[in-house]
Amino acid sequence: MKPITSSDFASTLEPVLRRSITLEGDAVSGTQPLSDTLQARALVFPVDYTIPRELFNALFSTASQHFPAPVYLSLLERFADESETSDWLVDPDGYEEYRRTVYNLPLEQVLYAGDGSWVLILTTFNYGILGSRSQGFVDDVRAAAPALFDTSALIADFRTSVEAEGHDLRDSWFTELLDHVYGPDEAKRLLSSESM
Repeated sequence: MKPITSSDFASTLEPVLRRSITLEGDAVSGTQPLSDTLQARALVFPVDYTIPRELFNALFSTASQHFPAPVYLSLLERFADESETSDWLVDPDGYEEYRRTVYNLPLEQVLYAGDGSWVLILTTFNYGILGSRSQGFVDDVRAAAPALFDTSALIADFRTSVEAEGHDLRDSWFTELLDHVYGPDEAKRLLSSESM
C-alpha cells in the first residue's frame, strides 16, 4: 500500500469521497451514508475493521471488470498529526499488506474507487455499506462473497442490541438506514420477515 499525503488527499481524493458519501465531521452519516450518485447499495455483514480476504478479492476482481480505476483506503477519523498516514493507494494483490496496515486501527474506514464509481464503508458496528453507480457491480460482489451479505443476521444482531436497551428496532435509526440502502418497501419486507 502506498501512503497518500494529506495534501494529495485534500486536493484529489477528498472531493471524490464527498461526492460519494455523506460525512458529518469525520464520521459517516449513520442513516444516510451514501450520496445519491451511488444508487446501487447493499449492507455487508459480518465485517469488523478489516475487510475479509473473500470480500477484498471480490471487490478488486469485480472492480477490474466494471470500473478499472485505482482503489484507495481512507480512515474517516483523521489523525490530528498530519505526518500520520490516513490514506493509501491499495494494491489489488496486497491483501496481507492491507491487513497489516489496518490491523491496529479500529476506526471507520472507506475503500473506494478513485473515480467515485463505488465505495465500501466499514462502520464501528461490525457492518459495512457497499455503494456503486452500477447494480451489476453490487450484484457481482454479492455473488462472489455471499456469506458476507447476510442482511437477516444483521437485522437480528441490531434487534438484540436495541431490545437489550429496552427499545423497539422499528423506532431506531437502523430502520432509516435500511430505507436508505434498500428503499422503504424492501426495508419493510426485511424487517417483517426478520420478526417472524
